[in-house]
Amino acid sequence: MLKKSHVLLLTGICLCAVARGQDQLPSQFFASPFSLNPALIGKVEGNYRVCAQLPTFGSSLQTTSVSADIPVLSNLYDNRDGWGFGLRVREGHSANSIMSFHDLSFATAYSKGLDDRGFHQISVGFMATNSKKNISSENAAGKTKEEIVSAFSLVGSFPKSDEVLDYNYPAYWDMGSGFIYSGTSNGKDNFYVGLAGYHINFPIDSYKGKVANFIEPLLVWQGGGSFPLAGNKKSIHISALYTRQGNVSRIIAGGAFSRSFEADYSNGDRRFFFGAWARMQ
Repeated sequence: MLKKSHVLLLTGICLCAVARGQDQLPSQFFASPFSLNPALIGKVEGNYRVCAQLPTFGSSLQTTSVSADIPVLSNLYDNRDGWGFGLRVREGHSANSIMSFHDLSFATAYSKGLDDRGFHQISVGFMATNSKKNISSENAAGKTKEEIVSAFSLVGSFPKSDEVLDYNYPAYWDMGSGFIYSGTSNGKDNFYVGLAGYHINFPIDSYKGKVANFIEPLLVWQGGGSFPLAGNKKSIHISALYTRQGNVSRIIAGGAFSRSFEADYSNGDRRFFFGAWARMQ
């Protein structure tokens, strides 16, 4: 059976600059499947997986998210196939809470084995997010127009700071999907390649029906692998990721070395990792 956990372990999300209709995403080398690829939902070597993330960008953006995903109906599938379901709750605020947001995401993925031994597998996932934002005029007091504009990523289109009124944005649905292929040559190594798309329904985020913020699709390509060295106590891990949203693209690539501290793996596998990744734009 494939070592599914390696797929999540070796990948991440790179930073997208703030621009009209674009995401602001942190560099996360150990990312939640919700932010990396929905096809990873339920690919867990165990009963469940819980992820907590607290990325921050100074006063410009702070977010907190908690996600959980589980394999479901495992008794209906052999070890080559699987189905997963996940849930994520996320909240955050920007520019000292001028704007705050709340997201609730649901995701599901199905994995299908491609050979009798379960050495090769392809997974397809789908995610739906309900997003809600609101503006606080009290927190906008004393802010410059540039500070307010940075909070909304609506450069040149947002009213002056003294015109900011309390406003609750209409909630909208944001869709994403992805697929990933993972394989192994001997049951010990692992390699993968995948593609995910977010905002694929082109959601519209508008202020009082006057300023339309079209959120452009975010595409995420990823690939990498994990390869044991002699004796299987030591391993090399490599990964690369490319994102593109509008005319903004990023590449992140790197690798890590790991060493196991277990004598016979009877209590699982505890490892020490050391590595580095670089972001290019």
